[in-house]
Amino acid sequence: MVAKKIYSNIVTYNVLFDALCKRERLKEVKNVLAIMLKAWVKHDIFTFSSLMNGYYVVNEVKKAKCAFYVMTQLGITPYVCTYNTSINGLCKNKSVDEAMNIFEEMHRKNIVCDRVTYNSLTDGLCKKYGISLYV
Repeated sequence: MVAKKIYSNIVTYNVLFDALCKRERLKEVKNVLAIMLKAWVKHDIFTFSSLMNGYYVVNEVKKAKCAFYVMTQLGITPYVCTYNTSINGLCKNKSVDEAMNIFEEMHRKNIVCDRVTYNSLTDGLCKKYGISLYV
């Protein structure tokens, strides 16, 4: 791409990040991040949300939480999608109580929950208590 004077931007990197994270290829994600930073492309909320999701997919909850922390320290304000990523990841990793804490934090910060928030929590709580929604 560079040889043809086509340069990547944050959208290009975020699409690549998301695809690699969904395929559990976090080693490549780190390489792409290094290339992105070398090219002076600044990460954004979508970069961090994809990275968090990737860590949750491979059950690296501490790293996902760290990514969330780093994002906020860089001045990037999380919004409902970012919180949903955390809630869904925690529920899938059987940390429903932590997911509920994040849900409560959303309410304290006046972040409006959406159907993704409620669906993730409902799924996590049903699995935790052995409730089937299907008859």
